[in-house]
Amino acid sequence: MTALLLTILIASEVTATSLLKYTHHFTRPLPSILCVAAYAVCYYTFSHVMDRMNVGIAYAIWCGVGLIATNVIGYFLFKQKLTGVGIFGLALIIIGCVIVNVWGTR
Repeated sequence: MTALLLTILIASEVTATSLLKYTHHFTRPLPSILCVAAYAVCYYTFSHVMDRMNVGIAYAIWCGVGLIATNVIGYFLFKQKLTGVGIFGLALIIIGCVIVNVWGTR
């Protein structure tokens, strides 16, 4: 159940963040409503995730996976480029998330 909630949390946050580009400063109604709704789902789901796991672990997973997913979407959907240094930084984030998840609660 926790994995499902984390998946919903991350998917809704990545969706909302990706929709921000289409809201044009919240002047376009449909993308704006969808964006706000996705963020509402995100934070509602996060409140349930925190009941089931350590806040630091949950936040590390959310931020790490969300950041990677957002960068991948930016690359393919918005044609944003990643440099070698940027890819290295993303790899460090993944390594950090693994460290926090494996050894962070001992």
